[in-house]
Amino acid sequence: MFLEKRHSNGIWYYKKTWVVDGTRKVTRKSLNTYDKKEAQLRAMQLYFNIEAAGIPAQPQPKTLDDGFVISAVQTPTPIVPEVSACRIEQSSTAELQEATIEDVSQEIGALHLQSIIDAYIKENGHLWGVKETNAYKSLFNRFIKHSGIAYLEQCTKQVAVEFKQSLIQANLSNITINKFIGKLSNLFDYIQAHYEHSNIFDGLKIKRAKQETTRTAYNKQEAQELIKFADKQQQHHKFMILLGLFTGCRANELAQLYISDIVKIEGVWSILIQATKADQKLKINNASRIVPVHSMLIKQGFIEFVKSKGQECRLFPEFKYSPVDGCSKAFVQWFIQHKPVAKTFHEIRHSFATQLRAHDVSLNVAAQLLGHGTGSISFDRYGSTAQTQIHILKEAVEYVSYN
Repeated sequence: MFLEKRHSNGIWYYKKTWVVDGTRKVTRKSLNTYDKKEAQLRAMQLYFNIEAAGIPAQPQPKTLDDGFVISAVQTPTPIVPEVSACRIEQSSTAELQEATIEDVSQEIGALHLQSIIDAYIKENGHLWGVKETNAYKSLFNRFIKHSGIAYLEQCTKQVAVEFKQSLIQANLSNITINKFIGKLSNLFDYIQAHYEHSNIFDGLKIKRAKQETTRTAYNKQEAQELIKFADKQQQHHKFMILLGLFTGCRANELAQLYISDIVKIEGVWSILIQATKADQKLKINNASRIVPVHSMLIKQGFIEFVKSKGQECRLFPEFKYSPVDGCSKAFVQWFIQHKPVAKTFHEIRHSFATQLRAHDVSLNVAAQLLGHGTGSISFDRYGSTAQTQIHILKEAVEYVSYN
């Protein structure tokens, strides 16, 4: 960074970074002003080795009286093509002030923050998916726009704190603020590892009182209302709701199903939750699993519904695929507008899990059914392990009842 403000006294300092034999060296000098514009002018005069009023040029490094130590490295006189001391002396103050810190930072090889961000996203984007990657990009753009910074060495703790305050003033929830700060902290962890720059967002998350989750399971009355509601809907809406109630699967896991994902294993109709097609994705890699079809779904005509479709096609083609939102967005929006109860679709999943727990279903079996990744059945072959476990899973699923 070309300029640096010392927070203890509010005075601006000229700062220059050198690399000597692979070691990063820094020089600093007080500019004796509290005004940023004036500091810019004086810093530029120093950079071009011009005598300014009260600020002699410092070609040789030394220890300053203000407590900053200037590295004992010979400071070379910068070579500036087509710019002479005479021309700068003749320039008006206004013209000098037009030259921004960013212009001079480019001259001395400062690291452009956007380039670092682009490299970070390129390296890590495959871990996030399209939607999360766009969320990261949006947040980083918001940070740069609010802070007005362009170079890494402009990223100070004060910049981070001011950005945090802007999020608070925007009336965002503490959860959202901490989510943003967490993402920015991840970026600066990457920067710290690659560029030896401190994580300016470290420790800035808002401390929150421990709260119970706001999501609750459907009680039996609410579930019964939902089943009655489902019976009156078109088949794609009906079976999305019933599948949620009797499989515990996430909305997108159900909306993206193909006909080929409904199979018989050892005589048990089962649903393969997987991401083998281009328009399928899972929340986590370990979410792939087999969920036996509940007898209530069979009684409601689910298998006949499946057989009425084509061979290799989506089970619910009504729900269009989006690289960002997957296949469930249209259904979730419809559910929000028409649901007969106040709870969300995702809370159906909590209902399923609650019933498994109430019937003392083992943690391992419950985790397999819910896709929590503690040991799912292999889809590569339906061998002895799968053949044994499918009946255990079927027994567990049948515990779920809303009567």
